Amino acid sequence: MSSLYHHAEQVAMIPSTDGITLEARIGTPSSSSTTRKDVCVIVTHPYGSLGGNLHNNVVEAVVRAFGRDFITARFNFRGVGQSSGRGTFGGKGEAEDLLSVWRYVRDRVDLKPRFFLLVGYSYGCIPISSSCLEIEGCIGIATISFPVSVMWLLTMGNSAKYLDSLREFPESLPKLFIIGSKDNFTSIKNFGQMVMTMPERRHVEVVEGVDHFWGGQEQVVVDAIRKWIRVENVVPDKLKGVPLPPLESLRDARKAQSPVRLRGAQSVEALDSAPRVGSEGSARVGRSMDQLAGSRDTSPVGKSRGAAVADSKSTLHNQ
Repeated sequence: MSSLYHHAEQVAMIPSTDGITLEARIGTPSSSSTTRKDVCVIVTHPYGSLGGNLHNNVVEAVVRAFGRDFITARFNFRGVGQSSGRGTFGGKGEAEDLLSVWRYVRDRVDLKPRFFLLVGYSYGCIPISSSCLEIEGCIGIATISFPVSVMWLLTMGNSAKYLDSLREFPESLPKLFIIGSKDNFTSIKNFGQMVMTMPERRHVEVVEGVDHFWGGQEQVVVDAIRKWIRVENVVPDKLKGVPLPPLESLRDARKAQSPVRLRGAQSVEALDSAPRVGSEGSARVGRSMDQLAGSRDTSPVGKSRGAAVADSKSTLHNQ
């Protein structure tokens, strides 16, 4: 166990589909008055072909922060690190990998958490979008630097399928979307347009001056997730928590064909005094999501998709 961690992590080799074995780290918190061993935070990493893995700076920051109180699970997708096989171009295999890790943690006799919080960074947002409807006990989703503008490439043209799945995630469950205002691969305009199509109980955090990689800014991500968890009451009460109803029943409870209304984005600081995340406010960069949706596309992707993807091969080494 590294001295940087306040909880014990075990190496696990988890079977997935197609005969794949996944390299994983399963963390268990030390016993304390705040420990919630009935909750597991599953964190997914950036694109493996460009250097993303379970040791990514953002992944490790999230695990360190939340491993003090919750079970944590981070893993390498197929074809990354010690995980066997090869990555799938459309993302189907990686979605199966996430489900395999969820089932493993859920069924382990010494763990058996009741609730799951999914945290995806960069490419890791895509498998979460695909699999979130199948994970029973899921209490919320947090996405970091969602690669909206390059999903068409990362999913071999199947981006609509993944986004449609995320749009079906129940309105009653909280969703967090974090991005830096200087993201290298997704413009604020494209990001805003995507978020505007998502169901209610969503919160948007646009962090001024930060790019896709969050170098030296990992704590900003941690603080945003921590305050979102607290204000939105993402984690069920320890004493009164009961098993969540099946996701299917939650989906059925949604208003049929209800129009999607965008809630205003708030700054992280405003969450301390806000009655709930869904109230009106302004993003950290001082723009409403309506303004974000109408922003000029100035990202490298907006200028040239091909150039941005080519440049990413030399800049994503830290993912």
